[in-house]
Amino acid sequence: MSKEKDLSEVNDPLGEYQKPLTFEKVWEMFQETDRIIKEHWAAIKERDRQMQETDRIIKEHWAAIRETDRMIKDTAKQMRETDKKIDKIYGLYSNQWGDLVESLVSGCLVKILNERGIMVRDAYREREGRYGNINYEFDLIAGNGKEIVVTEVKSTLTPKDVDHFLYKLAHIRTWIESYQEKTIYGAVAFLKQAANADKQAMNKGLLVIRATGDSASIINPEGFKPKPF
Repeated sequence: MSKEKDLSEVNDPLGEYQKPLTFEKVWEMFQETDRIIKEHWAAIKERDRQMQETDRIIKEHWAAIRETDRMIKDTAKQMRETDKKIDKIYGLYSNQWGDLVESLVSGCLVKILNERGIMVRDAYREREGRYGNINYEFDLIAGNGKEIVVTEVKSTLTPKDVDHFLYKLAHIRTWIESYQEKTIYGAVAFLKQAANADKQAMNKGLLVIRATGDSASIINPEGFKPKPF
């Protein structure tokens, strides 16, 4: 009997200090385990909820970013379209003033050149052509068979305009073969000027013509000798 009792005690669950566990103790352990599992499961669900909330916030922010980007692109497109309209209006405005200045200057060009000792006989507007892949245009040309004066007309003359006109004068003999044996002078005419463009033109040997009222006049100092190109 002692041997059987010993075997029974060995097979019983042992608790603290190697004592057999009672039903109440086992039930308490099950409840504690269940509590721990429930707490961990609650923690897992809370983390999942937080992750879902974070994902929602990220998606909302990303949607807001996409919407902002779309609005920026739409605004940029509208600004480009507005710039095009402004450029078109400004171009029409500039062309109208340019035509006015050209009309004023062409009407008295022969007279004011003669007064400066350049004895041209006639003047005509717009000489256009193409040389290779280059399109060229000259606003006013006055001549006498041996000498010609090529005039660039601007409503507002800028230093950039002067530089571009000098470039055209440097190539005019190449572009227009019939001018190769002629003496060529250059002139710029304007209604307004910016950044001392008139002085720049004089320093480069150009005649400078200012449109005033219903006529035009050469404003170079008396005795000024235009540079032949």
